[in-house]
Amino acid sequence: MHGHAPKFASTLLSIVSLLAISAHAAPMDPGDKPVRAQFSGFVTSRFELLTDSDDDSLLYFIPKFGALAVQSPLSTSPLPRFNVLGIIPTYGFFAGRELGSFTGVLSPVGDVGALNALILEANAMSYRVVPAPVVEATTRFIANGHVASDGRIDVSCTTIDTGFKDPNGQPVMNPSCKTRQSANEDYNIETEMMAKLNTLPLGRSTVGQSVVFSGMLTPNWTANARSLMSTGASWDIVTASTAWKIKTNRKSRQARLILNWKQLFERADAFVSLHDGRCVDVQIRAFFENIAGCKNADECGVKIEWIGDDGKPTPIATNDKDFIDVVNVAKDQLQAELFNEVRDMSKSKLGDVDTRQNALFVARANLEKRTYTRNEIRSIVWNPGFRRFEPHTDMTIQCVSGGFGLPVRWNMEDSGCKTLIGQ
Repeated sequence: MHGHAPKFASTLLSIVSLLAISAHAAPMDPGDKPVRAQFSGFVTSRFELLTDSDDDSLLYFIPKFGALAVQSPLSTSPLPRFNVLGIIPTYGFFAGRELGSFTGVLSPVGDVGALNALILEANAMSYRVVPAPVVEATTRFIANGHVASDGRIDVSCTTIDTGFKDPNGQPVMNPSCKTRQSANEDYNIETEMMAKLNTLPLGRSTVGQSVVFSGMLTPNWTANARSLMSTGASWDIVTASTAWKIKTNRKSRQARLILNWKQLFERADAFVSLHDGRCVDVQIRAFFENIAGCKNADECGVKIEWIGDDGKPTPIATNDKDFIDVVNVAKDQLQAELFNEVRDMSKSKLGDVDTRQNALFVARANLEKRTYTRNEIRSIVWNPGFRRFEPHTDMTIQCVSGGFGLPVRWNMEDSGCKTLIGQ
């Protein structure tokens, strides 16, 4: 489907060589600097894409789907990095029952065909492609089930006796939940699939880093694994999902305040009078939230205009977060002009303690501003700060057969499996 396999080795090397760049650069929040529309539907269905805050030629990717890591993917005998063995414990809850002990490596960039398509399209637009840097990542194995008519996963749960007793001699009961692949089948897929799971936590890395895992399947899931590995069928009933935490930059915002000081002081004085001449901090904030929605400075003292990307003012905030941010900036700039703060003297001598809850605010006799006869215009610039972007990569175990004492092999007879590794 998406070939160009001979080019993949060189393009993958170019990605590896750029890992140092991605470790220090800063992706932009996709809401502030979108790039998806420049790419084909196939590429955007396989990847989340982020641009750089400073370098317009740098493109970060996060795969939506991954696969098992494979050694020598372009050879006639690729080696999947996965194995599963059957063991029978002699003690514990599963004593005498077979458990599947498995180890493997999942690769977020395991879909070589999709990665090649991304690289070809990006290169055509002069982008340099690198895996997105991550702050943290966690991986879980999740059972897949049928979606019922109400739009929710079809699950049936009961409570079972484990056969064990608690310290008081009472039976230990466990929940037992199962799902199914279709409405015509029995509930035969246990949601509790892992007796034990170990994955190496990933931090301060990139989405290109492989996920190493090992674990122990429950007896019923071990039976499922035996069946799947004997036929080489895809493990459609389970997904390995890696959740990434990526720190993205935000675009700086601009606004301007049009101030009529006479009206502003009249409103501030009236507000303080309503609260017995003294306000607490939360009341002062409410004052600024109220005046921030004003549309005419000559009526209520202030008008806020947001500056759009085109440099033109607009009376409407981009979103609620921008409105809250500009309220905070306006409060920071205007509070000291309108109000004087008075604190509890008994607490001022205690050193580094929080005294805000005991502070009061009273009207300020600001003669300079009270006698100001013209409207003042103040420009303000602020940055919303970092936003955490949390995409995930779903990875499946597929195209492998064997295990349980037999060598695990990659299915080279299936064209889809060959495409997956770039052949």
